[in-house]
Formats: sequence, C-alpha cells, structure tokens
Amino acid sequence: FIQFIMAGMLVGFCVGVTGVGGGSLMTPILMGVFRIEPHIAIGTDLLYAAISKFSGSFVHAKKLNIVWPIVWWLALGSIPASLGTNWMLSNYLSGATHYKAVLTMVLGFMLILTGISIVFRSRIEAFFRKRSNQKTTATRSDMT
Repeated sequence: FIQFIMAGMLVGFCVGVTGVGGGSLMTPILMGVFRIEPHIAIGTDLLYAAISKFSGSFVHAKKLNIVWPIVWWLALGSIPASLGTNWMLSNYLSGATHYKAVLTMVLGFMLILTGISIVFRSRIEAFFRKRSNQKTTATRSDMT
C-alpha cells in the first residue's frame, strides 16, 4: 500500500501548489499507473471526494462562509443531471462493451477542459468581471 500513500502525497502536494482538484490528478494516476479499471478509479475518487467535501463544507458552514441560495441553485441543476446520467448509463450502457471506453473518453474530455480553463483562467475571470461591470453600469443608468 506504500505506492498508494506516495501517490496520495504527490497529489496532495500538487493540489496545494496549483489549487487543481485532486480528482483531476488522482483518477488518471489510478488508471494509468496502477492499472485500475476506469469505473473503479472514478468511483473510488468520487467516494473520497464526497467524504472530504462533506467535511470541508461542514467546517465552512460552521464559519458561516456558505451562500445557501447559490448552493440550492447549483443543486437544482446538478442533482437531476447526476440522477439522469446514472439512469442513462445503467439502462443503456451497463451491459455494453463500450462502457469503459465512454467513461474514459468523458473523463479525458473533462480533464482537457479543466486544463484549458486553468491556462486561460485570468482571461475568463477578466471576461466575467467586465461583463459584471457592464451590467452594473447598465442597471445604474436605468435607475437614473
């Protein structure tokens, strides 16, 4: 088990340095280095993420750092989408030979998207900051 501990230390270090989520690092390590099946690697990572995020959200809730209306709006979209995706995968791909290929392809796509968003983070933030300022200016001019 020492290799898993070392992988966890490496991922923890990288998360601390870069701020990138551990799942975008650990899942490829589990699949590529340890040759763990994609569905098992993804499930293992999701279970760990659920436990650690629950603990972190408990600490933030205790410190009153959570904006609950945003949480409810995010949950309104993500929970039905998760349930629908799970239903679709179990009904249409559970017996398919392409199940692992689909999981690996979607995971790869999301990792690439995450990488691109990190590279262009400052531009993305500037775009939304500019758009937010334009809306604020437009609202103020409407009031006058």
